[in-house]
Amino acid sequence: MKTFDQLLEESGEIGHVESITQSIINVSGLPSVRLNEVIVTEHGQRGIVTGIKKELVEAILLSSERAFVGQRVTRSGQTLKIHTSQAVLGRIVNPEVEPIDGLGPILGAQEARTVYRDAPGIASRVKVSEPLNTGVSLVDSVEWIILARNEAMADMKQLMHRYVKPRIVFKLDTEVDSKINAFKVKADKASNQGENLYIPMGAVEWELLSVPTNSTLSPLPWIDRLNQYFFQATGVPQIIVGGSSEFSESATKIALIAYEQLIAEEQLYIEEQVLSQLNLEIELDPPVSIQNELISDNQKAETIQATTPEDTSITNVGVNQGVPA
Repeated sequence: MKTFDQLLEESGEIGHVESITQSIINVSGLPSVRLNEVIVTEHGQRGIVTGIKKELVEAILLSSERAFVGQRVTRSGQTLKIHTSQAVLGRIVNPEVEPIDGLGPILGAQEARTVYRDAPGIASRVKVSEPLNTGVSLVDSVEWIILARNEAMADMKQLMHRYVKPRIVFKLDTEVDSKINAFKVKADKASNQGENLYIPMGAVEWELLSVPTNSTLSPLPWIDRLNQYFFQATGVPQIIVGGSSEFSESATKIALIAYEQLIAEEQLYIEEQVLSQLNLEIELDPPVSIQNELISDNQKAETIQATTPEDTSITNVGVNQGVPA
């Protein structure tokens, strides 16, 4: 690393610390300094230029040593570079990548990389061969809800099926398997085809298996509650085209407007991240807005108020012009 005098001789520019606020210093002079350039004080302290004003330069000190007003400062002509390698992983370092965890120096070859640099071009990047899975899987968070709903639907199907086609215990006056099998085939066929079954009087006794009392409770409220849990867990509004269950027109539009705002915020975040990380400007299509429908609803509401002329005018009414009593 070059000394202060060497850097001063190369740049030919010198400045002085005018004020200090914690680790932020304001320096006068240095007319050719650039944003994000490293500046060096006469005592070897380094800082990064974060703002350039008309008469002052604002910088953040990287060193733990405090600066003082009047201290001389010069340019380095370079942006901040840090030495990095695999050996840095897991270590506690200061902004200059110097270990402060008491585990000794960082050994091994290190590569100096610029902190502030443009993202590489698309052509020079390595293609992603394996997808990067981040966050919590949506399927895992709603798995129980889906399984519980499927179970409730199966119970509903079985309950309705037993009401339409109840189970019957036939008590036959025989123990011959062939006769029992023949009656079973005949009775099942008649039941499946909806036909009448004719048997001799007293040849068969039957008993209807009743449905337990608790099982007659309708599972539909529980299924509706599971549906609500599903939409709450996934973070999407319960808006079904053509459906109006428990939703009015105004409630549906309010839910959709709130959903539009969430999507707009997520799209803006994605656009900012792509620009900062990939140096690409993208514009995502926003969701379809219902603002026009809201305007028409306002106009419709205005025309049906009782203060409009068509609602308050009176025509073809006779008036008695006599003298009042």
